[in-house]
Amino acid sequence: MLTCSRILNRACIVNTVFEKNVLRVKVREAMQDYRRRTGERMTYDLLAKLTGLARPTIESLASRDNYNTRLSTIEKICRVLGCQPGDLLELTPPESTRSEN
Repeated sequence: MLTCSRILNRACIVNTVFEKNVLRVKVREAMQDYRRRTGERMTYDLLAKLTGLARPTIESLASRDNYNTRLSTIEKICRVLGCQPGDLLELTPPESTRSEN
């Protein structure tokens, strides 16, 4: 979306408004898929122990859509759960786009 913020010497200064996509880490879904494939229940505590990550980190990944994480964290989770990064990540459209559809 482009907006004209003010007129300066007969020229319009144009501001570009960027709407952010949200990259969501689907930890819960990946844990459920792991259970379906292996028959073994994966808990946050067990995932933390097997990955070497802190449990609060895993909880934040699972519950916060805008949680900023490292690729090494994604890699550790994928290795333990036997999945690919594409199975774990989901790009969602900006809020205004979601509400229009």
